[in-house]
Amino acid sequence: MRNCLIALAGRKRLAEVFGYRFVGGGELSDHSVGNIIIAALSDIAGGFCEGVEQAGHFLRVKGRVFPAAVESLTLVAHYADGTSARGESAVHEAGKLIQRVTVEPECAPAPAGVVEAVEGRTWSC
Repeated sequence: MRNCLIALAGRKRLAEVFGYRFVGGGELSDHSVGNIIIAALSDIAGGFCEGVEQAGHFLRVKGRVFPAAVESLTLVAHYADGTSARGESAVHEAGKLIQRVTVEPECAPAPAGVVEAVEGRTWSC
C-alpha cells in the first residue's frame, strides 16, 4: 500500500518521508515511516481501508489506492528454482526469477466496493 501511495503522491517531498526506512538496529530498524503513519491513521480512522484513504488525502495522491483485502496479507513469491520467500522485504532482497506470486491467507475478502471500483462500475479517472 505504501509504495502505491508513494507512486501516486502529489506531495513528493512527503512521499520521500513515507518511503524512508529506519536503520541502525533500534526498535524501529527496518520499519518504514509510511507504514507507521498508515497504521496510526488506521487506528484513528477506524480501519485499514479508512487509514489508507486518509494517507491518500495526506499525500494528495492522483487517483485512488484500494487495499486488496480487509485483513493483513503476506506476499509470497514462488521462484523458478522451487524456493519461495514471504514478505515484501524478503521478496525484494532475493533477486531471483519469480514464477508466481500468491498471498497468505489465500481467501481474504476484498473490502466492500473495491471489486466494483476496479471493474469501473463506481469509479473512473
